[in-house]
Amino acid sequence: MSSMGLAPACVSCGAELVEDARFCRLCGTPVAVGGGECAVCRVELPGGSRFCPGCGAAVPGASVSPTDSRVPDVGVVSPTAERRVTSVLFGDLVGFTALSESRDPEEVRDLLSRYFDAAREIVTRYGGLIEKFIGDAVMAVWGVPTSHEDDAERAVRAGLDLVESVASFGESVGAPGLAMRVGVVTGQVAVTVGATQQGMVAGDAVNTASRVQAKADPGSVWVDEQTRSLAGSVFDFIDVGAHQLKGKAEPLQLFGVRAVMRALEGDLSSDRVQAPLVGRHREAAALRDLLHLTGEERRPRLVIVSGAAGVGKTRLGWELRKYIDGLPQLLLWHWGRCLSYGDGVAFSALSTAVRSRIAVAEDDDEAAVRAGLDVALQHYVPDAGDRTWLGPRLAALLDSDTTAFGRQELFGAWLMWFERLSLTDGKQLVWVIDDAQYADDGLLDFVEHLATAARVPLLLVVLARPELLARRPGLALVHGANLVGLETLSATDTGALLDLLVEGLPADVRDELVARAEGNPLFAIETVRSLYDQHLAVDGPVRTPGALRLAEGVDAARLRAMTAPASLQVLVASRLDLLTSAQRSVLATASVLGQTFTMKGLAALTERAGLGGEAELVVTLRELIARDLLTTITDRLAADTGQYAFVQAVVRAVAYQTQSRRDRCEAHLGVVEYLQSLAETDGEVGAVIAQHLHDALGLTSIDDPRRVQLQARLVDWIERSARRAAGLGAPAQALAAYQQAIEITTDPIALIGLRLAAADCALTLADVELVVGLAGDIADGTMTGATREDRARAVATVSRMVRETERRAQGWALLQPFLAGGAMDELSARTALRLARELANYLGDSGDVGERVWAERALVYAEQSADPAEIALALNCLYVAESGLGHERVAAGIMEMMIDLGRTHRLGTPLALALTNKAELYCPRDLEVSLACSSEALELAQSHGNSAVASSARKHAGAALTIMGHWDRAAELGVLAPAVGRRYLHSDAIVLACTAAIARARAQDVDVEPFRQALGSVDDGLADTEAGVWGRLLQHLNARLTGDLSAATQHALVAAELSVRLNGMEVDTPLVLPWAVDAMVDSGQFDRARALLSYVDSTDDWLVPPLLAGQALRLHGSIEAADPATSADPADIERDLLAGIEALDRLGAAPDRARAQAVLGCYLTRLGRSADAVDHLTAARATFTDLAATGWLHELELSIPDPVTPGRYRAPEQRAESS
Repeated sequence: MSSMGLAPACVSCGAELVEDARFCRLCGTPVAVGGGECAVCRVELPGGSRFCPGCGAAVPGASVSPTDSRVPDVGVVSPTAERRVTSVLFGDLVGFTALSESRDPEEVRDLLSRYFDAAREIVTRYGGLIEKFIGDAVMAVWGVPTSHEDDAERAVRAGLDLVESVASFGESVGAPGLAMRVGVVTGQVAVTVGATQQGMVAGDAVNTASRVQAKADPGSVWVDEQTRSLAGSVFDFIDVGAHQLKGKAEPLQLFGVRAVMRALEGDLSSDRVQAPLVGRHREAAALRDLLHLTGEERRPRLVIVSGAAGVGKTRLGWELRKYIDGLPQLLLWHWGRCLSYGDGVAFSALSTAVRSRIAVAEDDDEAAVRAGLDVALQHYVPDAGDRTWLGPRLAALLDSDTTAFGRQELFGAWLMWFERLSLTDGKQLVWVIDDAQYADDGLLDFVEHLATAARVPLLLVVLARPELLARRPGLALVHGANLVGLETLSATDTGALLDLLVEGLPADVRDELVARAEGNPLFAIETVRSLYDQHLAVDGPVRTPGALRLAEGVDAARLRAMTAPASLQVLVASRLDLLTSAQRSVLATASVLGQTFTMKGLAALTERAGLGGEAELVVTLRELIARDLLTTITDRLAADTGQYAFVQAVVRAVAYQTQSRRDRCEAHLGVVEYLQSLAETDGEVGAVIAQHLHDALGLTSIDDPRRVQLQARLVDWIERSARRAAGLGAPAQALAAYQQAIEITTDPIALIGLRLAAADCALTLADVELVVGLAGDIADGTMTGATREDRARAVATVSRMVRETERRAQGWALLQPFLAGGAMDELSARTALRLARELANYLGDSGDVGERVWAERALVYAEQSADPAEIALALNCLYVAESGLGHERVAAGIMEMMIDLGRTHRLGTPLALALTNKAELYCPRDLEVSLACSSEALELAQSHGNSAVASSARKHAGAALTIMGHWDRAAELGVLAPAVGRRYLHSDAIVLACTAAIARARAQDVDVEPFRQALGSVDDGLADTEAGVWGRLLQHLNARLTGDLSAATQHALVAAELSVRLNGMEVDTPLVLPWAVDAMVDSGQFDRARALLSYVDSTDDWLVPPLLAGQALRLHGSIEAADPATSADPADIERDLLAGIEALDRLGAAPDRARAQAVLGCYLTRLGRSADAVDHLTAARATFTDLAATGWLHELELSIPDPVTPGRYRAPEQRAESS
């Protein structure tokens, strides 16, 4: 009923509509008055819509209020006739009849349905409407009900997509010959506005489109003159001649579509030789499909396009850009290139992407960068607090601000940036990273982080040579990653490419060129450019627009002589030999600047070299562009738009290598002089300056008087770039830079500082040998020239690195001198803080009460630093110490302080760490609180890229879900997946123990490989530390899986006893001790089980967490119920089990509560109290059933008292033998 209490009426006939009706019961008019979804494109319709805001389709049944002044009073929308200019598409399958004859009718129907769905999706994507399907043919129309100025272009784009989609579809169903031919005609037709599906358009254009389609070759799109005229600036058309069509008095000139040659917003290339896409249609279609899949799934997806140099990776990215430009919906496009020139330019592709989004260029001054960033933040980040936090961390990418943020903090900020880009306008994101084989490890780490942690639709396309995956094979293993491999072209495709570039090649010359190209399209294109440069190929007239033709008088012998050079470099060099002196000089100077360069930079160098002013330079650049050696970047979304670039990297390489050593050295120094003026506003420039200085130094002779000065300048700039890389969270890049500086410097004092900085980077990378090698002799005092501060800093670094390794004793020996009073008095607050923290950690690992003293000192030093992050970490150190002393209330208060500090100052990693500690504290007290904290911590740690904290949070979430019985949810969240590695040993042990327990309960097979891998990380040298608990637990699990029950119980016993000694009743003891006792009971070792429980019994009740207390009651009852030689009073056994059931039920530990009920039910049955046992057994069975714990159910049935030996309860291992 309507809000006025009246039933709604049909807008056509006025009949009353039945509630929830979709069509009028009398006249059949569709009912869709605002709200719901568009029937054509599925876009949500706002209330009162007359037309879809997504595709322009009329909304059936929509009307306009007569009082609405915003809309002309046109009355009720009903089918009316109009004359409109539309673009009509006809497409017909070729080969489907033969296919259907060999298939079952139901299979044919399914194939047609899939084809119809794909066709409908493609047409809708470009804003068209399906008029009808006729058998296996499709008719679609553009310009109805709303016209667009690019309707013809949209129709042609849809036709190209249909052709490729059908080809891919045919291959997928085992019909490689399946193809589609498409005809597109633009003209005036009669339109029935308001009609849906069939009957919308009629006229000559409709019939002509059908006839054009029939003439088209399979796998092609043909159009008429009107369509070609309207879309000629976007597509490369080929004249296919005049054709006599049925019903036409005169032949009709038709044109075939070769390729998309321009984006909607302008040319993306200024090359004279424009090569159509050949042999890559399947890969291009795969990228398009993944683009749409990313949008549908609303999650990130990583695509790695891998192939050798010149096979077309960048071209494939360009094709994706052109495709996106043709889509009606707007996507946010980003393109970044990794620099091969200037090692140490960390995150260059990321900074380029950010610059393009905030509309600033690389040479903009700091004020312009800040202004652009502020405007972008205002638009994309509505929350003022988020803007305040995010701004400086984005600015760190773009300027020379040396303020260092933690790697996890930066990753979290950059992730937030991408998410806000999408969330603000609801748009899908695309980020293409070109030349990713040159990417620094920091960027690759962020790409992995972004692909796994982002929660928005983001397509990440990485274009790289095969060496990238050889170096980082893990990229291909990222969840949801897709690998697109580009092989060389076949001889057929290479020949087709040459034929499209040059018409009329003699067959023998064509074959020779194909052989020389070796399937590399770049070589083929460069060969054609060389033909053009030598006037052996000239512009038209040709049948193929954009193609060349052989010059008059050029014969095969001359062509063969031209193609004699066997390498691409020689071929390019032969082209450069044809340049004038001025052109060669400018090209050579530009090659020193890099693959891309600005007019300002080139002008500074050419003026310095006496090559003329800017006016002459402009003319020369135009000439080089005309010769297809340089191009201009006109992509409006690129950060380097307006710059110049070499057409191919090989052109730059040849231009550079042909210069003399002296000229190259002078040019590099000239670049340094120019770039130093930009260094204050662009932080990335430092690494490039260092590279130019390094190249210049390498080009000087050993006796060059400038050499010493160059070395000093080089070390200075390398150190600057290293500090920036470290501050941006790229430790591997920073380490490489520091190591380079260490090799170059001759200053012994500077050497110490460089080695300490390099050791800090190696510490971040967890490289034990490198840390000890860089800082070991400084830490032990054998390095000449090291100050006390240097030594203390080295001790802090080395001791932190070796604490969890077999070299732990070495770390403790280095720390001991600083235990003495006054030993830290003259040290900086930061170094003293690091030492105090390590002393607390070492003492805590061995259970020494001195841990608390040093934790308090660390907090004092942290307060002196006034750094909230350092204070939070010092509080964490104090929390661990108080918790280890059993001061849980004090520890809880410290932990809440840390959480408040983290939330106030937006400290991602410290907050995640605090929440993880809270999850650990509450796991044996309140499972719901523990799960909430660990879940938030996991999300925070993942968003900030901190795998160690994420691993701990995953452990606590997995433990809570396992204890609560939410086993399927744990699997869905992936919290029971081990990380594998020494630094994750603590979490892997618990996670795998939970996995094994669930598998045993459900009688499922266990994949032993993760257990074996984790066991490989166990270090026997740490047997008496916390790591020893986890190692013993893993050894227990592996022994149990291999059937060695004796070894399994021994390892479990040692793990539990060590945990009690180190942690008391806290940390891992509430988990490890019950698991160990259960293992003893299962193997019938009842006395050892009682001995383990005695640790709990002898501890004051207030020190035993509720979960462990409940488990102890369950286990006491289980031991005595299972031991045939027990002397315990049956009443005491029953009391313990009942108390355990109540305690575990109160905590929400359903699985163990049910296990206790099963034991009690069986025990009461053996005592002859079957009536009392029924409720317990029924409850246990119900819980086991809900858990799908078929293993436990089976054990329960086998636990029914033995009829031969009344009163005897069989242990699970004994029951298994009898079964």
